[in-house]
Amino acid sequence: MRSADFLNKRTEKFSQGEKKMMLALFCTLSFVFSMYIIATSLKVHGKSGPAFIIPRMTLPVRTQRSFSGPGPCISKETFARVEYFKGKLDSMATTDTATYNKLMRARPHLMDSIAAFERIYFSQTKK
Repeated sequence: MRSADFLNKRTEKFSQGEKKMMLALFCTLSFVFSMYIIATSLKVHGKSGPAFIIPRMTLPVRTQRSFSGPGPCISKETFARVEYFKGKLDSMATTDTATYNKLMRARPHLMDSIAAFERIYFSQTKK
């Protein structure tokens, strides 16, 4: 607050034109200094060219392709464990809704994953 009072007292004697001229000078100097900082940060020390190069990203192989190899194989034991877990989740949904809701917010697609797992298991048992 003191510095604002000090600056007000120093500039109260200036005319409107002088204040505008000082503002324009301040803005110009700030702009030039900012451009200098940006230019030196992008310049490589001792070399010409960009300071950093962004490499091209390689795209991952699509996972939806059909593979000639055997499909996923889910054992009966693994399926039983997942069904047991699903049963625990179902009972938690009715008995401890706060914990269930917290779990569903943390893992929003958990039930979708279990359903996909079941579809895979049942599709392999039909073959």
